[in-house]
Amino acid sequence: MGLLVRYTEWADYVGGQLATTEADEYNLNAQLRSEEAILLLREMPDAEALRKREDSMTRVKAEVESAAELKEAREQLAVIYARRKLLNSVYERLDRGAFLLSRELTRRGGTDPKRARANYGKP
Repeated sequence: MGLLVRYTEWADYVGGQLATTEADEYNLNAQLRSEEAILLLREMPDAEALRKREDSMTRVKAEVESAAELKEAREQLAVIYARRKLLNSVYERLDRGAFLLSRELTRRGGTDPKRARANYGKP
């Protein structure tokens, strides 16, 4: 039973870390999208240039995608994404382990061999 408690406590801890990491990932992703939108608006060609085909939105979007200002945010997002994936893996393993222990305790619980033989075949 003590092992089940320890597994459950670790699963709770890792679950909290996973939730925090998911929130960090969401916030950083929103910040990155906002910075991309600001850069896109700043670099947006005027209607006249687009009409005359002097400039294109494809070029502007490519420049925004490769902007140096966004490099650090993208790297941080990649690190947080990797952390979330690893924490999710650990959480799932702990959860499966706790489930396995719980099932084994239920299966073994209350089965005194002498009582089990005495009650064999009784409803």
